[in-house]
Amino acid sequence: MKRIVFYRPSLFCGGAERVIVNKANFYSSLGYDVHIILKKNIIEFELNKNINIHVLFDIERLSYIRSFLERILGYLYYLISSILISYKLKLIVRKIEENQGVIDCIFIHSNKAFMEAMNFNHEKKIVICHSNKSALYNSSEYRYKRFIANKVAQITLKKEKKIVCVSNGIKDDLISNFNVDESFISVIYNPFDLEDIKEKSLAFPVTLNKPYIVHVGRLSKEKRHEDLIDIFHLSQIKNTHKLLVIGDGIERNFLENHVKKLGLNNNIIFIGRVDNPYPYIKSADLLILSSEYEGFGNVLVEASALNTPAISSDCNYGPKEIIKNEYLYPVYDIKEGARLLHKTLNNINGSTGIYDVSVYSTKQICGEYLKI
Repeated sequence: MKRIVFYRPSLFCGGAERVIVNKANFYSSLGYDVHIILKKNIIEFELNKNINIHVLFDIERLSYIRSFLERILGYLYYLISSILISYKLKLIVRKIEENQGVIDCIFIHSNKAFMEAMNFNHEKKIVICHSNKSALYNSSEYRYKRFIANKVAQITLKKEKKIVCVSNGIKDDLISNFNVDESFISVIYNPFDLEDIKEKSLAFPVTLNKPYIVHVGRLSKEKRHEDLIDIFHLSQIKNTHKLLVIGDGIERNFLENHVKKLGLNNNIIFIGRVDNPYPYIKSADLLILSSEYEGFGNVLVEASALNTPAISSDCNYGPKEIIKNEYLYPVYDIKEGARLLHKTLNNINGSTGIYDVSVYSTKQICGEYLKI
């Protein structure tokens, strides 16, 4: 029996978390012994009952101290905390091996997780890079935090001998900006349970008094929702369509005020975060992704699985590897985004813009991971 271990700080709702759940459930369905190690006991997804959950420690008592140190030290905090977290990981992995047997793969997922586990060494360890690290580490307004983030990432990544990037763009970023040896890197796209997406899209009907376009994503600055709203406004499709924004985050109040200033209260609807966005995606005339940067762009594949056309900003990285060039517009270019939105809505002919959604099936992708 194969034995698979995942490490992730938590399974709070998000794209990387959904990827882990898809992989874990698939391996479990094959009869593999699957273990998920979490730093925090937060699980917002449905897991197969045979999956084993391990929690490193109860850190809620230290949450205020941790938050303070993260704000002050930035990514240096993860370098320091890796000593304790790596030690706890070693203990749990050793216990699994002693009680159950040899481990075939240990997947370390997320931007923070690979830093926290930098002192955890195991021959089966594989680091999964989901994010555009250059953009992420340079996003802080404080110069010293940007410097620390990049240095910590360089130190950490150069220690790893097995790295999987979810797009070719991330791979190029690691080689060019973090001096990672190309021979240590593989590119494997994110897996999608295409049949499950289709089934969940039928969970409930979506009824509005107008057709609509949809955006799904966390309401944070890098998603550029202000651009999304301005594109919708400039395209002049408000007479025929509404815009549904699914997701929540720190930008929500600002974005709602921006909508009011433009007089679009009756045209743009903020749905908030939902457990199942697929009925909204399936019933939409079009999905739009407006990000400044991505690691992959999961929602583009999900839209294609539901035969919903999609357009996207041509951001680094991911969308250009998923979607055809004629469905991309330059990041920040409101005028071109509006032109593309209007053109695509008026020329829907059954094409979703995706090259071939079948290459992202869970079975195919999870098989590739076991070959590393």
